[in-house]
Amino acid sequence: MINNTETNDNTPLGRLTAAFFRLKINEPKIVPKGSKVNVNKVQEEAGLPVGSLREVRYPQLFKEVKNYKKNVGNDKSKEQCDDAQSELIKTKVKLKESKRKQDKHYNNWKNCDEQLKNMQTKEVQILKAMFDLLPNEEKDKLIGAGVNEISKTKVVKMQDIKKVKSTTRKR
Repeated sequence: MINNTETNDNTPLGRLTAAFFRLKINEPKIVPKGSKVNVNKVQEEAGLPVGSLREVRYPQLFKEVKNYKKNVGNDKSKEQCDDAQSELIKTKVKLKESKRKQDKHYNNWKNCDEQLKNMQTKEVQILKAMFDLLPNEEKDKLIGAGVNEISKTKVVKMQDIKKVKSTTRKR
């Protein structure tokens, strides 16, 4: 195993070793946290071009990265999948709870709206009944002139209809 004391070295090997160490402890400076540990990510984290970490150049470090990827990388990927799956489950539960609350509030709103319409209808009926009890003069004061004329016109029409019916029967 390559010693971490070489991380202060500014040579390509030192930079690669330091980058590998930072990726193992999930404290990278260049690549995103939680990145998979592989040869390409070590090179990228070290700020070196692709192909810098080859088995022929740095066989010990190359093998360590490959072994880490095989042994720990799979466990890390599995852990990340498990974490993501548990987060997904939690999110789905929250979504269902939100939908349930939304449906509950919508139903409450519908009930309130229906009750309000019923109360308005009853209020209109009560006002109409009270209005019908008033004398015509009071009705005129409340809604303006013309009520008597309208009601007289209706009465006259009704009388005309009764007259027509009674004359047709006599014949």
